[in-house]
Amino acid sequence: MKALTDTELRAKLPSEPYDNTANVGSFKLLEWQIVTAVTDDRITLANGLTLRIVDNKGCGGCDNGWSRHKWQQGYKRLVGKVITNVKIETLGEAGYDNHRYLVHFFGSNSQIAQLDVDMNWGNGYYGAGVWLQVARSETDHE
Repeated sequence: MKALTDTELRAKLPSEPYDNTANVGSFKLLEWQIVTAVTDDRITLANGLTLRIVDNKGCGGCDNGWSRHKWQQGYKRLVGKVITNVKIETLGEAGYDNHRYLVHFFGSNSQIAQLDVDMNWGNGYYGAGVWLQVARSETDHE
């Protein structure tokens, strides 16, 4: 297996956010990529692309539709590593209930980091989820 080129990666990731929980699966596209920098909401790859982790924003008057991500373990250890595998674990039931995903990042067959994605569908009207927004540089996200 080989890393996707920046053109291939760009073609598979949305340039504009949209709310679809299937986008948690977009983290699989990081397999065989080299990470050069990581912050709470951005992952920079050796090919120059920066991936922004975007949380769904829900209702302005209640908690429906608000999704949140949080690094649980060792995300700074991603820097300089090749991500060899990404496993996505679902906690809770999909649908209009709160449920979570754990995104596990592996390098050389051992877990490097874990991202916790907390979904809050509420009534379903506002959607839920996180997605990766791709940009050539940090300023492209602004």
